[in-house]
Amino acid sequence: MDADHKAMQEIRKEDRDALKELGAKMERSVAGLADEMKKLAERSSIIDNNVLAKQSQALGAIAATRWIIGTALAFGALVIAYQAGEAGKHIDPQRDTGAQIK
Repeated sequence: MDADHKAMQEIRKEDRDALKELGAKMERSVAGLADEMKKLAERSSIIDNNVLAKQSQALGAIAATRWIIGTALAFGALVIAYQAGEAGKHIDPQRDTGAQIK
């Protein structure tokens, strides 16, 4: 019976050592996975930042184009209004027959 007891103690010691080794392997695996996840997150962050920068540039270009077109249209409208006003200066409002008098 004493031999069986010592054999069981030895088996439990071997089991504990195997569990410690397995735990150490699992910790190394988890640490490796965490490092890989960190690298993937950093790469994803860099890609996202580049995409956002390009989107900002595109939005800025669109806004600038809209501003330029709006300014050109407003300037064109002012020129047309000025020319219409200049052409209508010489019309006698009491005798307006639609013909311009110069």
